[in-house]
Amino acid sequence: GFRNVDEFKASMDQYIGELKNISKATGQNRIYIHGEKEYEKVKELTKSGVPLHPKTVGMMRYIAGEVGVEYSL
Repeated sequence: GFRNVDEFKASMDQYIGELKNISKATGQNRIYIHGEKEYEKVKELTKSGVPLHPKTVGMMRYIAGEVGVEYSL
């Protein structure tokens, strides 16, 4: 019931290539596969950092002061 790993990967690469090259919906220029958007977001946030809401930053600063921990964000 199982195939050779390299054969499977090659087959999936071919399938993904075919899927990404089919006609796109009107106004769209790209087709995403499962998990691709999330993967790209993780890469972006790893490079640029995770944005925090100003209220969250304020609360973290306040709590750090309350417990006597240096706040360095």
